[in-house]
Amino acid sequence: MTTISDLVKKKDGATLKAMALDGDQDAALAFSELVFNAKYAGDASGGKTKKAAKDEAREDAIEFMRSMAAEGSLKALKEWAEMNFEGVREPGKFGGTVMNSFYAEAGKAFEEVLSHPELPDRERPAMMFKRGTCLLFCARRSGEDRNSEVIALWEEGRALKADGSLLCAHGLADLYWKLGRYEEAVECAKEAAEAYPFSHLTLYQAFKSGKGAPVNPELARHHYARWDELTAGKAG
Repeated sequence: MTTISDLVKKKDGATLKAMALDGDQDAALAFSELVFNAKYAGDASGGKTKKAAKDEAREDAIEFMRSMAAEGSLKALKEWAEMNFEGVREPGKFGGTVMNSFYAEAGKAFEEVLSHPELPDRERPAMMFKRGTCLLFCARRSGEDRNSEVIALWEEGRALKADGSLLCAHGLADLYWKLGRYEEAVECAKEAAEAYPFSHLTLYQAFKSGKGAPVNPELARHHYARWDELTAGKAG
């Protein structure tokens, strides 16, 4: 019996699409994965150009994910949220854009993920961080103030002490600093710095300026050097 895994190995997107149209969610996910990873570029038979076939395959893949997310599939909801958060590009340096990011849609999707009864607690903090990021991005564009809402969300994620909790602490360090809540920023930065090196810059600023911590040039230099060491010139 041919399985979905067999069809994926054969890159048989046409069969997977047919199964997806018949309601097979696993086939729909597999089809979308093939398309997004540039392993299936559609059916160019019947006089259809390769570009038209590829565009159709992309549209089908996106629609499958959107539809399954709307139906409440947790796996599809998470994927749909991530697609809107990160956007979708084909792999490789010159991979084309499949879908742009849409933070407003991503925020709604992450909210649904967080309210899903099957979401494991260990996954909640990372989803909370991304939901909060979407809220801040959209708030900046609309001129709203949603800082309190985001702080509550991220503090909840931080307190869970699970995967992604340090990411929430990292986000809080930056947000608290921007809001002038320096002692709280320092506390969160100390917690997150080794996992998320940008927080070392928050500590550098604190020990250099005396905001949130006593002035300490030696510690300021230490945290700047630690940031530089951990990032090697890349964003932390």
